[in-house]
Amino acid sequence: MELILVASKNLHPKEFIGKLRIRGNEITEVIFEPNIRYKFNTSSIFFHMNPIDPSIKGCVHSHPDGEIKPTIEDLNIFFFGKANIIVIPPYSFSSVACYTREGKKLPLIIYRD
Repeated sequence: MELILVASKNLHPKEFIGKLRIRGNEITEVIFEPNIRYKFNTSSIFFHMNPIDPSIKGCVHSHPDGEIKPTIEDLNIFFFGKANIIVIPPYSFSSVACYTREGKKLPLIIYRD
């Protein structure tokens, strides 16, 4: 989660986006694709250019404008798999939410050392 928060903060005011590798109910890896276009208030992953990887079961992205709920675009384009995380400024552990592909909020437990 720290990696997601730092990447989101460093890209602000551009939108951060990445893929999530999930095993069971645990997010095990954040994947940064080389073909991502980071833009103001939107970003693009070209899924058709990536290999098929069944362990990729979610997406993470920031909402630099501060809205922690999924947009219509999120539900139609970005959201897939088991878990989709949205982070907002100030990019802290309390500014993170997780949703299903349908936009239903999921519990998110963050383990920290």
